[in-house]
Amino acid sequence: MTIAHHLDDATLMRYASGDLDEAFLVVVASHLAMCDHCREAVRRAEEIGGELLEEGDAAALGPSSFDALMRRLDGAA
Repeated sequence: MTIAHHLDDATLMRYASGDLDEAFLVVVASHLAMCDHCREAVRRAEEIGGELLEEGDAAALGPSSFDALMRRLDGAA
C-alpha cells in the first residue's frame, strides 16, 4: 500500500509524547506501521524530547506532592 498523505507534525509530536486519546492513538499507530516518513519524524521527536529531559533541571517536589498525585488519580478512576 502506498501512503498518499502524512500526519502533521503536531500530531506526531503528541504521539511521541503520549498525549493522544486511545482511539486516535490507534489510528496514528496504524499509519506509522505503514509510513517510513512519519515513523522517522516520530523517532526524531522522541530523540529531541529525550535530550530536553536529560538537559533540563529537575524540579523539587514538596513533601505532599505524592499524596496529592494519588488523590487526583483516585478521583479520576
